Amino acid sequence: MNIKHAITILVTALLAFISFPSLAQININTATKAQLQTLDRIGPNKAAAIIKYRKANGKFKKLADLQNVPGIGENTYKKLKGKITIKGKSATSAAKEKKKQTKAKTSKKKNEIKKEAAKTKKSVKNKKSKKKKKKTKKKSTS
Repeated sequence: MNIKHAITILVTALLAFISFPSLAQININTATKAQLQTLDRIGPNKAAAIIKYRKANGKFKKLADLQNVPGIGENTYKKLKGKITIKGKSATSAAKEKKKQTKAKTSKKKNEIKKEAAKTKKSVKNKKSKKKKKKTKKKSTS
């Protein structure tokens, strides 16, 4: 496996890992309308209702308070319960930040690999050059 292929696999795996915000929770106190709409059963109207409720009443104190939002009943709340939070960053924001950090790390690692490959290539070239000089020297002494 060559270095470019290995880098491609590494970058793809990292991007795939951080591209699944659905695995993380959405903070209903900080989420945008678009972020809220990534949740099952939350379309543009319910997302707008959540934001309107949040602006009128302040941050949600507990997850169950989401049921106070018009259009969100017990069934919707039960479906969302494991996918929402009232603490920390919103999943999409956290995923973007993680993606940015990973991209920087990946870029740094990629540069290190390139430098190491250049060193190896130079070393191989030097060895070939020395062998060639030895052969030339042997021929000239014979």
